[in-house]
Amino acid sequence: EYLGATAIEDVLQDNLQETLINLREAGIKFWMLTGDNPLTAVSIGHSSGLIDDSFESVVFNNCDIKEISAKLVNIIDSKYTNKVCFVVTGQVLAYIFSLNKKGLKKIFTLAILKSDCFIGCRVSPKQKAEIVLLVKNEVPENSTLAIGDGANDVNMISSAHVGIGIQGVEGTQASRASDFSIGQFSY
Repeated sequence: EYLGATAIEDVLQDNLQETLINLREAGIKFWMLTGDNPLTAVSIGHSSGLIDDSFESVVFNNCDIKEISAKLVNIIDSKYTNKVCFVVTGQVLAYIFSLNKKGLKKIFTLAILKSDCFIGCRVSPKQKAEIVLLVKNEVPENSTLAIGDGANDVNMISSAHVGIGIQGVEGTQASRASDFSIGQFSY
């Protein structure tokens, strides 16, 4: 017997594609970290304008160490003729970030920094922060900026050089944990 139910519609915000285009032209590299499954995450990447048909998606999902290593080396060695969208699941991230896989983590870092786009899917709030910290620590001359709209983004926002919280239907946790709070992404 149901006592109640709630739902939040997660829709793309106005002017998202135009904003991404303008920021990309300014030399900013975008990564998307989400709890969605790989197919949904890539679909959102397309509909938001983060990636387009010129990108080749290299998906890391339920891979063994040989497959992970081979795909990473192909990205590093530029074996792909199109722009590369690196898509990795939280399960694979957990494997790569495990303490006994330091060599694999180094290769992973080189590959994600070389790829044109990174989509982390089925990632936990802790993993979102780990990705931000990885880039922050490995490329100290660059600045990291994390943008989120929910409580699951607080760790990521707090880990970045600059954290931006979007006020919205998912509550105020992201805005309260951020350096800056905005009404929507295009701002």
